[in-house]
Amino acid sequence: MDRQGFLWVGSREGLFRYDGYTATHFKPEINNEKTISDTDIRNLYEDSEGNIWVSTNTAGLNRYDPSSKKFTRYRHDASDHTTISNDSVYDIIETAEGNYWVGTDIGLNYLDSATNTFKRYYFEKDNPNSISHDYIYNLYIDDNDDLWVTTVGGGINKKVKGEDRFIRHRISEITGDSFHDEVFAIKEAANGGFYLGTRRGLIQYNPQTREVQTVDIEAGEIRPGVVTLATTDDNQLLVGTIERGILRYDKANNRYEPFNSNPLGSAGQLPALPVLALHYYNKKLFVGTWGGGVYVARLGQLPFRVLGNGGDGYRLDNRNVTALYQDNTEQLVGTFGGGAQRLDVNTGAVSEQLATNELFKTEGVLAITQYGDWTYAGTSTGLWQIKDGQGTYYQHSIDDEKSIGNGYINSLVATNEGVWVGTGTDGLYWKNHEDDEFKSFKNKANDPSSLSGYYITTILQSDDNTLWVGTRSSGLNRCRITPWSCQRLGMHNQSRHGLLSDNITHVHQTHNGEVWVATNGAGVYQLVDQSTIQFRAWGEADGLSTNVVTSIQQDDNGVLWLASREGISQLNPKNGNIRNYKAESGLLITHFNRTTTSEDEKNLYFGGIGGVLVIPKATPFITAPEPTVKITGIEKLRTVSKEKQLNQVAQYHTMDYGDVFSVEFAVLDYSEKPHRYQYRMSEEEPWIDLGGRREVTFYNLAPDNYQLAIRGQDVFGVWGETESIDIEVVPPFWMENWFKLLVLIILATLIISLHRLRLSKLKARNKELMALQRQKEKALQDIREKEAELMIAFKGLRNLTNRLETAKEEERQHISRELHDELGQTLTATKINLQVIGALDDEALIKERLDRSISMVDGMIEQVRNVSLSLRPPLLDEAGLVPALEYYLEVIEERTGLVVELKASKGVSGNSHDIRVVVFRVIQEAISNVLRHANASKITISLSVEDEAMCIRIVDDGNGYDINAVNERIKHGEHLGLLGMMERVKGVNGDIKLYSEPGKGSTIEARIPR
Repeated sequence: MDRQGFLWVGSREGLFRYDGYTATHFKPEINNEKTISDTDIRNLYEDSEGNIWVSTNTAGLNRYDPSSKKFTRYRHDASDHTTISNDSVYDIIETAEGNYWVGTDIGLNYLDSATNTFKRYYFEKDNPNSISHDYIYNLYIDDNDDLWVTTVGGGINKKVKGEDRFIRHRISEITGDSFHDEVFAIKEAANGGFYLGTRRGLIQYNPQTREVQTVDIEAGEIRPGVVTLATTDDNQLLVGTIERGILRYDKANNRYEPFNSNPLGSAGQLPALPVLALHYYNKKLFVGTWGGGVYVARLGQLPFRVLGNGGDGYRLDNRNVTALYQDNTEQLVGTFGGGAQRLDVNTGAVSEQLATNELFKTEGVLAITQYGDWTYAGTSTGLWQIKDGQGTYYQHSIDDEKSIGNGYINSLVATNEGVWVGTGTDGLYWKNHEDDEFKSFKNKANDPSSLSGYYITTILQSDDNTLWVGTRSSGLNRCRITPWSCQRLGMHNQSRHGLLSDNITHVHQTHNGEVWVATNGAGVYQLVDQSTIQFRAWGEADGLSTNVVTSIQQDDNGVLWLASREGISQLNPKNGNIRNYKAESGLLITHFNRTTTSEDEKNLYFGGIGGVLVIPKATPFITAPEPTVKITGIEKLRTVSKEKQLNQVAQYHTMDYGDVFSVEFAVLDYSEKPHRYQYRMSEEEPWIDLGGRREVTFYNLAPDNYQLAIRGQDVFGVWGETESIDIEVVPPFWMENWFKLLVLIILATLIISLHRLRLSKLKARNKELMALQRQKEKALQDIREKEAELMIAFKGLRNLTNRLETAKEEERQHISRELHDELGQTLTATKINLQVIGALDDEALIKERLDRSISMVDGMIEQVRNVSLSLRPPLLDEAGLVPALEYYLEVIEERTGLVVELKASKGVSGNSHDIRVVVFRVIQEAISNVLRHANASKITISLSVEDEAMCIRIVDDGNGYDINAVNERIKHGEHLGLLGMMERVKGVNGDIKLYSEPGKGSTIEARIPR
């Protein structure tokens, strides 16, 4: 154990450092000389500077420097006599000058720290002043600063100061037993002599008188091989043996006593393996075994006894004690499954059962009370009334309203008139001593003055004749017996009375009349105000190890003893001090049962799993020592700086703002039980609870100086605190005062500049607003003009609609006239000819008539073709755009004499059907307009493809027109031909333009995407 409280363990698997949670393994690395040299560790030693010296079996000596976390190796070199004499090292010890003696299995060595060189001492056969044997096992420097060297085979040696000679002490020369010269351990005795651990047991040796005293043993008892010794604070000598585990040396009687009375290998005992190392530290004994690991035992003799768990005649039939009652010098002890027996508290002897009934012997007895010659025992099945060893058994009967209730009998209180009986199912009952009838007191749904529940756990009749009745889940009842009325206390009215649990385990009245209430989960409560029924709570927050309290008993000194399922605690209500005792304290019973307690003039008694715990009255309240709490690791994550596996943690740390700073800590009580931790950043701040977390990480701490303190609560509920660590969080430059001042100046300058800029912008904005006002007025004027145009366009749209309807009607009339006047008359004439042919016989006349009819049919066909061509030339679909236009223009030329020239570039026919129709209709409408209005003699039509668009250009040499006037009339719905062309082109996302002047002909240009 080092000075910081960390446990170092050397084994054949290597070196380990343990903080109660994590074991750090130090391993050798082949190419790293700053690591440990071997995994087979023989011995560990801490020097005055906190360095850890590690003796190995095959690879020499190592020194571990906690500040650098590096090892320095010391190895044997046969060619260099200033190196260590052998690589198998057994022990090392520091001198007052800071140098070291080192023992190996071949010679003793003196290490000079200044030069790091060794001086060797060997056994020399012909030199009586040399060391008695080369196999050095243990080194010891006594109070006179003399070095004592134990050897395996040569006894012990004393180094003469200032000389290179030794005084030999061969124990075998006195005892005649050569095994006494194999000395493995040495401790100084009070008389100036030594305790020596040898292969043939422990011996006491006085080097001045050369007297030897061996330990007395009984017949048949073997003398154990002793390999390690340890002394405690009260000067007890503990002996580690090869065959018998740990023994305690009884100096007064010169005998061995067992350190633990249980057999090796049993629960709570060491395994049946050799004990190789003992180390006593802070009332804890650490035990290193051969192949079984490390064990820890907490020393400090408790003044407690356990009864009922001994051998024959001293053992209860069942050791789960569930009921206790004091009867003179005996305890009436009820167990769960073993009936009830008498226990002599002075001798520990256990007598026969209270009742001779066979059924009673196997009952689970949960409560016992007495009145006169009667003994009552409440069991898991009913109630026994016992007198002179004979028991009357009362059990629930469905057919008998006067019988006892159903369920466990958990609590009994006897008075002069009768007995109160608390059941686990049917509430509370009363029975007169001489009667067999039971009167019930139960919960009534509509009566708030009745009992609060059915499951009764505990009963107390206090000095003022108040009956206190506790339940398992319905709180506490404060009942007046005559007339019967109960006041209910518990969670439902906790704000009024302060009782924070409905699960009551025990109600106890102290010597001064105070009422105390134990609960399952909310601690223990003291009734501090009888008139208003106010309770004061005591629990884990006050230092109790658990809030589950099973029973209460007061000591003569006013201290309360509280039993639980984790051990037993002392509570001093006057000052609030609490001391917890657990298995780690050496307590042999830790699980105590509900309401199972009693007292006599000398002792307090508590029953639990394992027997009866006896506590002497007036046992002093000794404040538990604070546990050692250490910081085991510091890590700055962002700056990649780590301090792990520390023996000495730096007390001052700096970190940049924004760094992640993590601190790990541990309570060094080595209980391997959960601990509780808290931290704070200054002494003025309250503690911040971490629960069971043993690490806290800080992120973005504000720049400041902090004093980080950690405290931990050990397994006994005692808090220990680390030394505070100063942490300075360095601000970045932008948090420095000079930077803040600079920023203020810049901000002030910026604000002034912004103000000036804002003024200039306001002026510019005013100008903009004035301009916007003008634009607004102009926009309003434009809107008015647009409204006027819209009205004109709307009027034109109506005119256009009318004109379209008129044009459709005219077209229908034209087609009708063509069909009636031309085709109708021709068909009529053809019909007459055919009728006449039917009446003629002359073939010449018939032939003439047929030729005439055929001529008329040809004329009709021509008429139909002309009508169809005027509507839609079939060649447009059959031959394409250019052939259709050529045919159409040829017909126009024949009919009108107008010269029409068509220029079509290559690829103009490769358009979609819709585009071909649009192009044809535009040209058709343009020629129609020329024929009706232009008086032109020639029209030139050009078709081309440019940039994926169809281009049309139509030029005539006619009269021309005023383009503006024509556009205006188009708005009013006139000039249907031009308007139709425009709409057709726009319908296929095209563009059309008109160019003309009076007397200069006209031009139409259109561009249609393909």
